[in-house]
Amino acid sequence: KGLPPLHFEKLACTACHAGPWPGDHPQVVQTSLAHELGEPAHRKSDDPPQIVAPVFLKGADGRIAPYRLVWPAFWGLMEGDQIRPLNPETAYKELRRALRVRRDFRKELVRVRLSTEEKASVLGEDRAKVPEMKLTEQEKAKLQELVQKKRAEGFPEKLAAALKDLGKKHPDTTPVYVAGGKVYRLGADGKLEQFEHAAAEPYAWPLGHDVRPASQSLGAGGCTDCHSDGSALFYGTVTALGPAPDTTPKTTVMYELQGLDPDLLKVWNESFRGRPAFKWFAFIAVGLTAAIVIVFLLVGLNGLIRLLFRRSR
Repeated sequence: KGLPPLHFEKLACTACHAGPWPGDHPQVVQTSLAHELGEPAHRKSDDPPQIVAPVFLKGADGRIAPYRLVWPAFWGLMEGDQIRPLNPETAYKELRRALRVRRDFRKELVRVRLSTEEKASVLGEDRAKVPEMKLTEQEKAKLQELVQKKRAEGFPEKLAAALKDLGKKHPDTTPVYVAGGKVYRLGADGKLEQFEHAAAEPYAWPLGHDVRPASQSLGAGGCTDCHSDGSALFYGTVTALGPAPDTTPKTTVMYELQGLDPDLLKVWNESFRGRPAFKWFAFIAVGLTAAIVIVFLLVGLNGLIRLLFRRSR
């Protein structure tokens, strides 16, 4: 009973006791800094920042702990293997005409306006004329699905035009756009291509609150809270987020981020799966062995008593 000491060498206290309860996917979370709390004009938008938690990573001390993750998003210039971010103000000035952006890059870059005909294609002619606030949740979901589809279709064209325009202003470099764990650039054929680069890797910082009591800690339900197929600690899926509408977002499993061997994890999971049955088998085996020993002791004691009784006569 209790937690084997090895866990304190491999896990930080916060791994089991801090942050929201882990699930199949980390949650999108708000932070005071991202919300610009305390600033004269803090963000009032309802959409949360693209920060996820908890993501279980190894810290500098080698112990697994929960972290918040955010992926960088910026325009940049690539020289050799190095990517240099463009100053946001410079990017805004150089791209506002090509992208037809007035104020907010993040929103206007993926803005989609549906025509009445497009709405009618999914809602029907009568419902397409109804104000959005009076639509049912199912109808709103259909419209949102159509918006996402049009974003994915229109974004590559917008992005290619922007990168081409940047290329004219910076002829000795390769213009790139970094978002969602990927880097976008124009290939030799002028078509948009994407690749992975260290500049697109997420930033992580440790999570310490809210603190959960022992009854709500990871492991309170037994060893299989962690040592089972599909457990959030090792098998949760982290999907990269960014302003670019990506139909095939970059996804990573927790154990890959932790640098652990999946085959070894599977062996551990199998061993804990049969652990309760093994315990019962062990208890029964020990009980039977004890019973046999007691029987033999009683038989031996009976023989000794009879022998002593005969000699006394």
